[in-house]
Amino acid sequence: MHAPGMNAYRRQQLESMSPEQLVLVVYEQGVRACRRRDHQRARQAVELLIDGLDFEQGDVAGGLLVLYDWAMRLLRESRFEEAGDLLYELRGTWIEAMGKADGGGQPVPSEGQLRPDLSA
Repeated sequence: MHAPGMNAYRRQQLESMSPEQLVLVVYEQGVRACRRRDHQRARQAVELLIDGLDFEQGDVAGGLLVLYDWAMRLLRESRFEEAGDLLYELRGTWIEAMGKADGGGQPVPSEGQLRPDLSA
């Protein structure tokens, strides 16, 4: 059970993150859910990633949609390890893309720094 102030802290932490950092949080939540074999939370994370796609930004969104659809299929088949591996690899690619877009000037949070629970 969490202390009452913890939910407010988590909410504030999430609200202060950039959209790019929020995507990292969702990836991490999806990977963690797959490791725990938590079908509902893993699906929820992939659905959030799908909802966040911006198809006006070119072919990247379409490619990601294909990968997210594949992750959903893996989850439907209870292939949690494969789905988690896919989300983990996409997370790494996202971090790399953030670094390039940023010019490498701003540090990207490590996995341990992005721990807010989206369910809170």
